[in-house]
Amino acid sequence: MSLKHFKLLVSIIISLALFISSGGDIATSKEIQFSANYYNDQGLSSFNKGFYNLLPKRKKEEAAIHFENAARSFKKALEINGDFTEARRNLARVYFIRKEYARAVEEYKKVVALDPYDMNARLAIASAYVKLGMHEEAIAQLRTARDMNDDPVIIDKLNTLMESIDGKK
Repeated sequence: MSLKHFKLLVSIIISLALFISSGGDIATSKEIQFSANYYNDQGLSSFNKGFYNLLPKRKKEEAAIHFENAARSFKKALEINGDFTEARRNLARVYFIRKEYARAVEEYKKVVALDPYDMNARLAIASAYVKLGMHEEAIAQLRTARDMNDDPVIIDKLNTLMESIDGKK
């Protein structure tokens, strides 16, 4: 049995188990999240293999296959639960690694919509904007992150980043 067929079979078994365990009724939110977590974990496994095992060995083509598998898994998790912040963030990471910066920005913005205080997502948006040459937008993201923060060390670092980006314009 191929890996693709095995994954499909596992997915069907999980779906069937969720259906049966709910007495044939609509699955509970806990059961739905379990299924979304399954796909997110599958995606992380593929992403990690590509990023940590293959890219350092300069096996870019093999890593690209794992990144595609990861993206597919994260998308499945998001089909199940569109508010699954972790899967959304992971999908954005895949896009960023694949240098699909505009798509990364879209996904990271959805993360921020779900969690406005996610500073890492705001920094990732700013970074993607810099890669796109959209310096004003990057600075705006950093300014928002700064304004939401009360830690003087972080505020100072964000100000330094904004000055650095401003100097690149």
